[in-house]
Formats: sequence, C-alpha cells, structure tokens
Amino acid sequence: MSRLQTYKNFILNNAAQISSLESSVRSLTYLLYGRLENADIGVEAVHASVDLISFFHNILLDKEITQHSQSLPVASQLFNRYTREALSQSKAYKIVAYTLTIIRHVEIIVEMFSRKIGGERLQWNIVTFLETLKLTCRIILLKLLKNRMLLYPSVPEPMQDLSQLNSAETNTDNDDSDTAKWNAPRSGKQMVRISTILDENISNEPSMDPFEALLTGKPISKDKSVSYLLSKALTSPLKGPLELVSSFKGLALVGEWVYILRPLIYVLAIKKYGKESWKPWVLSLGLELSSFAAMWNKPISALEKDEYKRRVLLIFLYLVRNPFYQQFTKPRIDSVIESSSKIPIVSLFSAILKEYQPLWEEYHFYTSVHN
Repeated sequence: MSRLQTYKNFILNNAAQISSLESSVRSLTYLLYGRLENADIGVEAVHASVDLISFFHNILLDKEITQHSQSLPVASQLFNRYTREALSQSKAYKIVAYTLTIIRHVEIIVEMFSRKIGGERLQWNIVTFLETLKLTCRIILLKLLKNRMLLYPSVPEPMQDLSQLNSAETNTDNDDSDTAKWNAPRSGKQMVRISTILDENISNEPSMDPFEALLTGKPISKDKSVSYLLSKALTSPLKGPLELVSSFKGLALVGEWVYILRPLIYVLAIKKYGKESWKPWVLSLGLELSSFAAMWNKPISALEKDEYKRRVLLIFLYLVRNPFYQQFTKPRIDSVIESSSKIPIVSLFSAILKEYQPLWEEYHFYTSVHN
C-alpha cells in the first residue's frame, strides 16, 4: 500500500476529527485578527494553510465525495457535475483550474508578506503579477471551455465537513438492512423499492398499474415495469454535463471578456492614478456594469443564473473600495462602531468589525472580486 493510500485511509477513518480540527482552526483565526500585535501575517498564513490542506483532502477523496453528492442541494449537484466533467476531459483544464484555486487561497498572505518586506511599491507589483497570472489562467479556461461563462470556483465545491462521508456509509448500511422501503428525501413519504415489486414469476396482469404497485408494494412482472418506465422516458437525446453552460457568442462573449479583464485593468489604473483617485473606481465599476449589460438579454441556464447573481452581489464590494470607502463608507462604519461600543453583546461584534477595518483598507485582495 502506497503512502498516499495510507494517508487517504487515515483521513477517511478520522474524518470527523479532522473536519472538527480544521473548523476550529478557521474559527480561531477569525477571532485572532487584530487582537495580537503584528500577528496578522501569521494568522493569515495559518488560515491559508488550512484552506490548502482542505483543498488537497477534497482532491484526494474526490471519488468518495462524488458518491456522496446526492445529499447536496440540486444547484451544487449540477455545479459539481459540470466542473468534474471539465476536469476529466482536459488535463490542461485540471492544471490551470488547480493553479487558479491555489492562487486564490494564498493571494492574501502573499500580498501581506510583500507589503511587510517591501512596502506599498512591492505590494502593488506583486498584486499586479498575481492578477496577471489569474487573468492568464482565466483566458486559458475560457478557451478550453469553448467560450462558456467562467463559474466560480473552477473546481467542484469543497466538502467542508468530511465526517459526512462516514455518516453516508452508515446510512448506506442501514438502507441495505431495510431493503423493502425508502423515504423520499423531499416529501418524507415512505415508498416501496422497485426491487421488491419486481417478480419474474408473476404474470403480466394488464389490470395492474406499475405506479400503483410502487405505492402498494404488490409484485408485478419485470417486463411490465420496464415497458412502463420506457413509456415515460425522454425521447430526446440527453445533454452532457458541459451543456449545462452554453457557449457565448457575439455581445455576450464580449461581456465575458470584459469581466475577466476588469481586475487587471483596475489594478493597473490604481498603479497609474493612485488609490485615492476616482478614475480607477469609476473605470472598474463601468466595465463591470458594461459586462452585465452585454449579457442581460441572453437566455441563461440555472448555473449561469447562479453565477450572474453572484457577480451582481459582489458589486457591493465597491462600497469598501477607495475613494468611495474613505469618503462615504468609513465615516458611517466608524459612527456605528462608536455608538455601539457600550452596548452589551453588540459591542463584541463592533469590536471585531473595528479590528478587520485595517485589513480591507490596506490589502487589495480583501475587497477584490473573485472570478
């Protein structure tokens, strides 16, 4: 047995403890931000390390997680089907998607470290480099996906609680011990399993309806059940997972290009005009709104609709970007913090908010749009 397989078995056997440890460390990092002098880099390094370890665990246990995917919401199931199909069809996609995911996990700690050792000049040079690298990855993904909308993230959604894998195995064992019936996940109604009503020795009675048999548990012939299912089956060819997202053409494709180019254009504008200038802020917002407008009338699938909603919600990040933040948002946040500082319980949240303020004021990637 290889060391990797041994490690995989260790994770599976101790999934609950590992998930609990990862969750505890993440929670601890949130609480420690701003509370220890000059400890932000160390705290962010721990947070990034936990994210990378969790990402590696999800890659290692992808087969087991895929088998457990039926318990996820429908939207997550569709998203994971799409991204897993893209990963399986192209080795280049897998390399680029994994690279982009790793960059997203470490970009904040890299920016923090560069500012610590080289000041703002090195910080913005590193930010420009990372945004250029991310743009390169996104362009490659756009070409590999044949001009389809780039979803976030570019890999299947991670399972944060690996202990669910163990519970899934337990549920499977319980299901095997009670093969006669099962509970419908949405309605909770108890239904009879098809295997219990199929009987090759039963004559094909024309009076017995297969749907009625499912409800009553009365046996019917296998031939009649198959004929019934075929009569209800789709006659049109089924679409592959990649068809869950359509290819862009014309104005919609231009809009997608504008959206993926915008982060680098924004950083370059900041380097030229400075953080206090309105030009980068207005330029970036204008490009983003133009991208939305270009895709406004395009028919979109469920996955594209979810991604479009995510992008629209991220517009609110402009409220904490300079110069809008310094002139409008910050005074109001300071006022709220000051007025709630003496209110029990509420003061705890206002204190945490105050400790996080320097992070989004000084570091680009805390308020950058993930895409």
